[in-house]
Order: sequence, then structure tokens, then C-alpha cells
Amino acid sequence: MDGEKFWDRNPGKFKSLVILVAVLMTAAVIYNFVKYSSTVFSGTTYMQLPSKLYVKNSFAYKTPGGETDTVKAGSFILSIDGKKVQDFSEFNKFLESLKSTPVISFRIFNIKNALKFEENMGNAFFKTMSDSISISSKEIPTDAVRFLTNGSFIGYIYPEGATARAGLKTGDVVLKIKDREVLMHKYPEADGFDVDFYRYFRSMSKEEPIPYTVLRNGQLMAINVVMSTFGISITTLLVFLCGFSYIVMGIYFGFKRPKFIAARLTSIAFLLIGLEISLSLNIGGADFDTYNFIKIYITNLAVIFFLPVLFHSLLYFPEKREAVLNNKWHLRIIYSIAILTFLLFSYMYFFDIQKTDSGIILFLLMGSCIYYTGLRLFYIRKKQAFKKSKVSRKLYVIWLVVFVSVFIVPVWTIFGGKKLPMWTEYNFLLLFLIPFSYLYFTWRYRLLDIDYKLRRNIQYVALSVFWKILLIGTFALLLWKYSMLNLSFPNFRITAGSIELIGVPLDIVTNLFYNKILFIIIAFVSGFILYKVGKSGQNFFDKKFYMQKFDYKFAQDELVRLFQKKFSIESLANVVVEKISSLVRVKNAGIVFSGDGRKIWDGKCYCFDNTESKLFSFDFEQKSFEAVKGFKGTFSINYLPSEIKEYLESNKFQNVVPIKVNERLLGALFIGEKLSETPLKGEDFEFLSAIVTSTSIAVENAFLYEELTKRERIKRELEIAHNIQVASLPQQVPIVPGLDIHATSIPALEVGGDFYDFLNGTADGLTIVMGDVSGKGTSAALYMSKVQGIFQTLHEFNLSPVKLMTRANHLLYRHIDSKSYITAVGASFDTKNKSLSFARAGHLPLYYYNHNINEIRKIQPSGMGLGLSERNIFDYSIEEVRIDYSEGDIFLFVSDGVIEALNRAGEQFGEEKLLSIIKSKSMMNSKIIVNEIMDAVKCFSSDTNQYDDITVVTVKAV
Repeated sequence: MDGEKFWDRNPGKFKSLVILVAVLMTAAVIYNFVKYSSTVFSGTTYMQLPSKLYVKNSFAYKTPGGETDTVKAGSFILSIDGKKVQDFSEFNKFLESLKSTPVISFRIFNIKNALKFEENMGNAFFKTMSDSISISSKEIPTDAVRFLTNGSFIGYIYPEGATARAGLKTGDVVLKIKDREVLMHKYPEADGFDVDFYRYFRSMSKEEPIPYTVLRNGQLMAINVVMSTFGISITTLLVFLCGFSYIVMGIYFGFKRPKFIAARLTSIAFLLIGLEISLSLNIGGADFDTYNFIKIYITNLAVIFFLPVLFHSLLYFPEKREAVLNNKWHLRIIYSIAILTFLLFSYMYFFDIQKTDSGIILFLLMGSCIYYTGLRLFYIRKKQAFKKSKVSRKLYVIWLVVFVSVFIVPVWTIFGGKKLPMWTEYNFLLLFLIPFSYLYFTWRYRLLDIDYKLRRNIQYVALSVFWKILLIGTFALLLWKYSMLNLSFPNFRITAGSIELIGVPLDIVTNLFYNKILFIIIAFVSGFILYKVGKSGQNFFDKKFYMQKFDYKFAQDELVRLFQKKFSIESLANVVVEKISSLVRVKNAGIVFSGDGRKIWDGKCYCFDNTESKLFSFDFEQKSFEAVKGFKGTFSINYLPSEIKEYLESNKFQNVVPIKVNERLLGALFIGEKLSETPLKGEDFEFLSAIVTSTSIAVENAFLYEELTKRERIKRELEIAHNIQVASLPQQVPIVPGLDIHATSIPALEVGGDFYDFLNGTADGLTIVMGDVSGKGTSAALYMSKVQGIFQTLHEFNLSPVKLMTRANHLLYRHIDSKSYITAVGASFDTKNKSLSFARAGHLPLYYYNHNINEIRKIQPSGMGLGLSERNIFDYSIEEVRIDYSEGDIFLFVSDGVIEALNRAGEQFGEEKLLSIIKSKSMMNSKIIVNEIMDAVKCFSSDTNQYDDITVVTVKAV
């Protein structure tokens, strides 16, 4: 495809070629149109005479049933006993037969059937509209029939045409025009004037009356016809517009995308068919003059080569068909058919032009279409799957419908079928489908990288104007039609007791008055119906293009009611943007919130795309939000810094509405383009201001609700943590012979850092650990759980209290935050030998009550907190002591929350109160002692909040 490569390399040259061809074609089309329209135009279909025998006088005859019927003057005798009368000698024989033949069979074209003629009806309809009758020769007057040597039968007359204005009627026979006998085409089956007479007719003056000699109902008449200086039928105008639309589309594709072969081939195909359609307005046949001869030849060539170029383009558009293009024989066959058709047509055109109507050319063109159709159905579909098969299939179906509509009637008539005048006249309207479908599919699926858009507001205005013009035009047309009504009303008289119908017709004045009354009534009813239709249509356009007037007061009330509900920040954002998008009818809306004005909530802008009805969000920077602070009311993004403006434009926003309360910026609302693609109006700004006012209150409530929700969530989490922590502490004290044990722990918050544990509880003894993590709350509770787990794991090695502490410090020092530490104690009871081994890691001392001497001693060996130092320092500092005990002795383990409990005066509970309780309750069991201590601490600090975690463990020897 060297040609393809050349144009691929030089798209600019193809564009220049398109411009040149477009200029030449446009000039030719306009010239032809003006020439056609400004040539003598009578608005009449001149047809061949139905026959040479014209009934100039009406005569009656008896039907086989005995009834009397009449052959009207102006009718034609098509045949006599099945034979046509071709010349005057045969006519004389017919006259002689009237004397000798008793009954003669006629085929009569009754003149009344002329009223049934429509535009573009051919002379074949004379036969189909005729009747066969048998008449006695005695009933036929010898002067009833006239032999016509020449003349033209007036078929369809265009309303308001030159001949219609002059008074000619369908069924008239024109014998002479300006004293020259009318000569028709030499082929009887072809309507129209003889070429020489046609030239004569077209050369007549358009300013002077032209005398017509006319036969009407057997009577000769002279009618002067003033030809139109410029005249064209609506059908002809539509043909011109149709062809021109193809030329415009060809120019568009070729000029817009010359670098794509699909666009180039489509451009050439459209230019070729556009040229043929536009120049199909002929002022006679090819033999009329040189201009017509050349023009008709060129237009036929355009049709012949249009088909292969079109099929070639469809192998690239809407997408490439590699399977066919790789096999070049397919294209060669299609172009070969075109070349063969071209050669055959050229030979016939220059040497025997009548043969061009034989149908051979038509069948060759059809053969090209059939070949491509077979190629598509049986080859392309099997060889290659397409992404755009839906578009391709639709385009193919449209082309197929057009080709069938173009070829069906000629083929039908070639095989003897009846002509379809209405179809022949108006089937070209289907051709309008092609350029509009290409335009639509190119836009809809962004084919050839073409992305064009007509704004909705322009579409709306254009459609609204067109709709109004259509309604007004329809109403004017109806009034014009109604004005020509001239009904004959019955003559009736209304009395007090009866309604009488009188046989005498109404006088002209009264009948005219009734017609005027009827005209007024019909006009009023028609106007009312059209008004209702117009209003319904306009409402449809308003709805389709989002131009409906909206009740903003109702919408505002609806939003206020909606905002009374509880929302999270995100749900409120989604509700606001979705509602605003639907109420203001914008393509998209977005919103950001900031509770303190320093940080964007969640760092996101929440948006709603109204064209796709979906919610989404994107990251939004704080600096973009800061730029909004200096504005009040709705403003355009054009006033923002360029970087922020471009960022908002990329997200399809055009306006910003700050959300403020008492000059405090809570957020910003971003508004995109309206669905109608019109600018925001004053009522839109007022509505947005009202929404923002309501939204600001809802935002504050949402922040409060969000904070409350957050607190509730933390509270629930802390409750769960509290339950977990309580569950991690011993749920019951072990039963150890010789020891009475009780313990309790109350955190200052939901969770705390105090812990205790009973690491075993056998008959031989018990190990107790207690600790306190620095800090309070969740962080302390987490470390507490870790330390508790470490002690439980290490105890599996049956370690002494001091070893337990040193090993725990070694593990914690590497995995604890440098700002945190743990104090702890460990005590191992040997119930068999009644002794206690005790080690302390920075915790409060062990309070030991000796029953025998009634004294309390603090056991406070050296030791530093866990996690504060490395192994060598910690191991050196800690020591373990051994205590022998006897029955009645008490050991008390407490956390600093007991000693340091505060009252309102800021006084601490202290050791003295604690020791006095031990002495006073030394005879009681351990549970009572613990309860007394807890009650005393609670009573002491009853007027203040608990400052620290409180943990008490009591062991009494029994």
C-alpha cells in the first residue's frame, strides 16, 4: 500500500487536496443548484399521452347488467379489441369498424382517475387505472373520438406552481406551447419532452406569459402561464441538502484526521457519493447539452468508484480488519468490479447511451455489494474478533438498509414489477441516516481520536427554537389548509318546537359566514391542541436538558429536615454533595471539612459525580483549603492561586462556597458545571448560600457527634480492655495449707498498670509477684500484660525471687520504652519450713506483722526498677532476704496507690494509717484486713477522684 504510506507521511498534502476538491465540488454543486432552480420551472409533470384516441365528447352505453354508464369527455381509449391504435390509418379502420362490428371491447382510461395521480407516477399507471368495457358500436357517435398526433398529458401539478396558478389541471392535454406543437420523448415508455422541444421550452422567457393550447374535457382552451423565475420543489431541496451533508462530512473527516487511512478513505467515499447526490438535479438528459453530458458522466463515475472506496474504508473504520487487509485479493476483486463497470459504462455512454438503462450497470454495482456482504458474513466474522463490533454492526446495518432501498425499486421494475412512486420519490431520505450515524458514532465512541462536544445549553436552545418553529409552521400550514375549505352547509331552520331541514340550498353569503365560523372553531381547537403538544414537548426538553424550574424553598426545607438527623462527618459530606448535585443539577460537587481550621478532616474531599451517580473521594491538601479563608460567599476558582485553580479544574470544579460559622472556617463546598451547561444564576447562588448556612450548623453537630462517637468507642474499648485486664488477674486465690490469702486491685482508670499474680499454689508453698508500671491507662496496662506474661513464663524454670527479677529485667530492658519502667516484688513462701524468700525491684516494702511481739516491720531489701539498667548493674543492686514466720504473722503487699491516696486537702493516706489497720485487725482473716484497708482508703479520699491504681494482697499464716 504505497499510496497509504505516502499519505501517512504527508497528511498535510491530503488536507490541502481535500480543501481543493471541496472548493471545486462546492462551486459545481452551487452552480448546478442555481442553474436548475433558475431555469424555467412550471411545476408540472409532463407525461406521454395514454393513447392516441382521445374522447372529445361524452357518450352513454349500456352495461351487461342493463344499466346506463357514461364515458366522460377527456378520457382515453387505450386499446380496441386488445390492440393499440398507433397511427391515423388505424384510426380510420376503427371508424369503419363502427359500421360493421356490433360489439367492440375497449380499454378505457377514465379522466376521473387522473385525480389519483401522485408526484413521480409513470405512464405505466394508465393501464393499471383503466377499465375494460364492451359497447355496442351503435352507441358510439362517430364524432366522439379524436385522434391526437402529439401532445402531453398533464400528470401531477405542484400546488402553487406556475401551471397551477394559471389554471391548468391534472388530466389536461397540452397540444401546443407558444404555437409550437408539443413533442414528447421518442420512447413511449419514457416521460418528458423530446430533446429539441425540451431545449425550446427551457429557453422561453420567464417574464412574459406563455400561451398553452389545452384540451380539457374535449374543449380547446388557451391558457397563459407565467413561469417562475426561481423555483424548486421541497423534495429537490432535500436532495440537494442530503448530498451537501455528505460533502461536508467528507471534508470534515479528511481535514480533521488526514493522518489516519480510515479517515482518508471515509472522506473520499463521502465526497464521491455527495457529489453524485448533489449533482443529480438534472435539467434534461445527457443529450440536452454539453454541460449535462459531462455532469451525468462524472456523477455516474462517482457512484461506480464510491462503492469500492466505501468498502475499503469499512475495513479500517471503526477498526482495522487485519484478516481481510492481509489478503489483498479481496480488495483487488472489489476494485476490479468497479473498473469493469467503469469501462462498460463508458463504452455504452459514448457509443449507445440508451443501453445504460438496461440494468447491466446496476447488477454490476449490486455484485460489488453482495461480494462485500459475503466477505463480512462468512470471512471477517470468523477470522477476527473486534473490540468495536457493536459499532461496526450498526454501521453495516444502516448501509445495508440504504443500499436495499436504493437498489430494490430499480431491480423490481426491471423484472416487471409495479413502480412505487412514493418510494421512488422519498427513499432518498434514508440517505440522511449515514452522515448522522457517522457523526454520532464518532462522537459516542471517540473514533479516530475525534472528541467534539456541543454544549447542552446550545443543544437545548437549538431544539427549543426548532420545536417552536415546527409548531408555528404546522399551525400556519393548518390555517392555510383550513382557509381553502368551502363546505356546503345544509339549510336548516330552528323553531320553538322543531328543527327543519329545507331542500333549498343556503345563499352564498350565509354559507360563507358558516365556513368562517367553522374556520375559527377549527383554528381555535388546532391551536389549543398544538399548544398542549408544544408544552409537553418543551417540558420533555426541559427535563432532558435539566432546564426545569425548581422549587428551591421546598428543597431548602427538605435539607433542613434532613440535617436534623445525626450524621458522621463522612456520611454528612456524602449527603450534602449528593443532594446539592441533584437539587442544583450540577455535574459534580465536592466538600471538605475542618473542625479546627488547621487540619482537613481525613485529608479528603468527598465528591459526588451526578453524571454517573457515584460517590468518590480524593486527597485534598491543607494549603488548598487555606486559600479559601479570605473569601465570603460563592466565588469562582479563577480567583484562587494558579496551582490550586488547576488542581480544582482537573477535578471539574468551577465555583467554591466557604462554610463558615462566626468567621470560623469549617469547610468548603466545591461546585462543578451545571448539567444544562449553563452558568449558575442568582437563584442558584441564593440557594447555595442557604444550604451552606444550614450545612454549617449540621457540620458543627456532626463534629460533636463524631467526638461523642469517638469517646463512646474509646469507652467501649476501655471497658473491653478492663474486662480483659480483670480476667488476666487471678480470679480466685489459691488454697495453700497454712496460709490465708486475699487480694484485690482497682485501677484509677478503666485499665491500669498495677498487677499481682500467684505463680503456684501447692501444699509446699506459694510464689507471689506484684508490680506497678509507670504511668496510667492503656499504655501502662499493655506493659503490665507483657510483664505478667514474662513472670509466668520464667516461673516455669522454678526460679527464686531474685532470679525471677534479674531474668525479667534482662528481657524487659531490650524491649521497653526508655521512658517507662516497672517496680515489682517477688515472695516465695515455704509452708513446710515456714519461711519466706523476698526480693524487691524498686517497689514499696513488704509490711510484716510479727504476731508474737505485736510489731510491724518493713522488709525493704535493695533493688532498682525493672527495665532501667542493664543486667550487670541490676544484678549487682538487687538482693534477696529470708524471713521465718510463725502462726498469726501477716504479710502485706501494697502498691503506691494505697500510701499516696489523696484527700481534698492534698494529704496522703500514708503508712501510719495502713499499719494501724494491720495491728487493729491482726486477729481477723486476710479478707477482712483487705476490706478494712480498702474502705479506709475510700473513706479518706471519698471527696476526690482516685489518683492511682490501688492493689492490696494479704497473706496470713494460720
